Formats: sequence, C-alpha cells, structure tokens
Amino acid sequence: MSAEGNNPLRKYYHVAEKLTFEELGDGTVRVSSEEGKSGIFHWDGRFLSGDLTTVNQHMLAYVGGPSVPKAFNYRWTELLPVIDRESGWREDHEKYLVENGILNR
Repeated sequence: MSAEGNNPLRKYYHVAEKLTFEELGDGTVRVSSEEGKSGIFHWDGRFLSGDLTTVNQHMLAYVGGPSVPKAFNYRWTELLPVIDRESGWREDHEKYLVENGILNR
C-alpha cells in the first residue's frame, strides 16, 4: 500500500519504451527493461541507483509523484475556467480548495 493512505502502489508498462515503471512507496520508482536492466529514481527525475540511468521523467512523476485529489482527477486540458467566478474554479472545486487550505478567499 502507498504511504499516502489506502491507495495501491502504481505500476505501468510503457509500450513504446518497453519499460515497466513501479512505485516503491517512498517517492521512488523502479524502472525495469525487458532485457533485465533496472534503475531506481526519485519521482522528480533524480537517478538513485542501477543499470538504467536515464528514463522518461513524465512517467516517473506519473507513477511515483504525489496523488491528485479525487476532486481534480481528470484531464486538465479539458478544464475551462469559469469566467463568471472570481477564482476561475467551478464552485465544487473552489469549495474543496478552500476547505483544504489550498485557496484563500
């Protein structure tokens, strides 16, 4: 289980690169190739150890980075600002941000 609660650890196979990205639960990600090489990286891209020394940094953040709150778990490119609201957020999102101390009114 993830250190962030009851979320399971994430693991993804990147088809184009033929690499498996596996969250280790402490901000680190193990990346393994089909040839048996592997490396350990921090989710922000820092190499820590192993045979693989460079990998896709976007996948590292996706697999090992902070989880997005469920209220915001959608494609950001599909989110349009609400121009008639001062904050630009939808009402339900603004409420979430205020309640969690992320946005101050």
